[in-house]
Amino acid sequence: MFNGRYGFDKLSGLLVIIFLILSIGTNVSRNVLWLYIVFLALQTAVIAILIYRFFSKDINARKIENGRFEAFLYKVRSSVLNVKKNMEDRKTHKVFKCNKCGQKLRVPRGKGKIVITCKKCGNKFEKTT
Repeated sequence: MFNGRYGFDKLSGLLVIIFLILSIGTNVSRNVLWLYIVFLALQTAVIAILIYRFFSKDINARKIENGRFEAFLYKVRSSVLNVKKNMEDRKTHKVFKCNKCGQKLRVPRGKGKIVITCKKCGNKFEKTT
């Protein structure tokens, strides 16, 4: 029965999590009819997409979808890690932008007035750290 079918991947896992969250929302919103109907419709749509992806024979299309999802996840994770790194570095370093090219330059704090040379365009400017 499952021979030649796509099966389960990371995007399907996310859809299962979304389905479970919508199930909780459906149970919580039973007293408000319009909200209950919205949650139920979203829950039905998510399970339909999940079943379609799971039983699909177009394996290449599902792989492309999953690849795009994983690329999106990579961007989100790297952005979060970049923000975390910048938050840790702000105690020991200060970031300036070059006046000419806009390149971000990281210099150590507590050095007083220093001349910063842009590594990209060679522009020199003076700042206080």
